[in-house]
Amino acid sequence: MKRSLEFVEKMYEEYLAGASQVELSKKYCSDVYYQFKTKGFKTRTTSESVILRRTGRMKLNYSFESISNEYEAYIVGFFMADGWVGRNQLGFRLKKSDVEIVERIKNYFHSNIKLQSEPGSNSFVVSSRTACLNAVKLGILSNKTKERIQIPDMDKSLVRHFIRGYFDGDGTIFICNSRGSQYLKGNICSPRIEILEEIQKVLIENGIFCTINKENRKGKKMACPNINGFCVGKMDMYRLFFRKKHSIKRLFNYFYDNSTIFLQRKFNVFNDNKHLLKYEKIKYDNAEVSY
Repeated sequence: MKRSLEFVEKMYEEYLAGASQVELSKKYCSDVYYQFKTKGFKTRTTSESVILRRTGRMKLNYSFESISNEYEAYIVGFFMADGWVGRNQLGFRLKKSDVEIVERIKNYFHSNIKLQSEPGSNSFVVSSRTACLNAVKLGILSNKTKERIQIPDMDKSLVRHFIRGYFDGDGTIFICNSRGSQYLKGNICSPRIEILEEIQKVLIENGIFCTINKENRKGKKMACPNINGFCVGKMDMYRLFFRKKHSIKRLFNYFYDNSTIFLQRKFNVFNDNKHLLKYEKIKYDNAEVSY
């Protein structure tokens, strides 16, 4: 017989927490496999079930219930920019070279979660209805293009770690060559301007000058390396730009002073090119001009 959705969701929460289908079928006198299948709930593969039996019941160390330290602020920022959340699962994927940060974030949830290695990328999936609901409450949404996203409530001292996580997910730092000189520049992109406006306000309060530009993409033909061809843009993109030397230098200190978790690849671009941020003085008509 069919069961109510609420009843099946209760069984599924226990299933995600580690209970087997056999245990649940005996406990609730119901064909759990049939109930999950009719409601569209995903079940574990045979290999995943074997791993679970070997490791025991898995209780997450973190379920997005709050933001109370540097790691949690950073993880929420990274997930908001580059993670995904569904009804019962949420996940995270980065390029192969960034395996270290993927591993550290995964381990913060639970060290026994399987790291999935694929051609060109590493990822992991957290199966927890509670974690998904909490993540949505914090603003980690399934459709970032249509729904408003903003900085979640947290202690003011943790906001810089959140912004660093968001930058590591949807930001870039690069060397620009212009007129024979090199400059360090960076930006953070988002299809929603609200989150960038909030980040901009915080950064300006900390002496970091930045501007927001709109990139018209909707209906525009663009190169898409992922599909080895061209595609038509479905939405416009907003970018928060950092151009001035003193602002990028302050941004480096704002992000990394006494910080313990960050994407090493982007830190290296900042750190290895600090010489491009030095102020130089030249003399012109007996007057010093700084730039």
